Amino acid sequence: GQLNGEISTAGRLHVTKEARMDAKVDAGSIVIEGNVKGDLNAGEKIELKNSAQYEGNLTASKLVVEEGARFVGQVSVGPDVPK
Repeated sequence: GQLNGEISTAGRLHVTKEARMDAKVDAGSIVIEGNVKGDLNAGEKIELKNSAQYEGNLTASKLVVEEGARFVGQVSVGPDVPK
């Protein structure tokens, strides 16, 4: 599927391999397997799986990037990063 817009949730957002998303996201945690463009902000963790294609700026307490994931943008990671 495809999504354009904004998402805000205290829970977990999972973008599957088949998904395309152009959005600003604020979530508790985020898992990306598909194609995402936009700014991501996670209170806990962002995971870019090996099939992920991400373009944008991300902010999180923790970041996991699997080998093969594509990422273009800026990163702010750590426990003291303002959310």
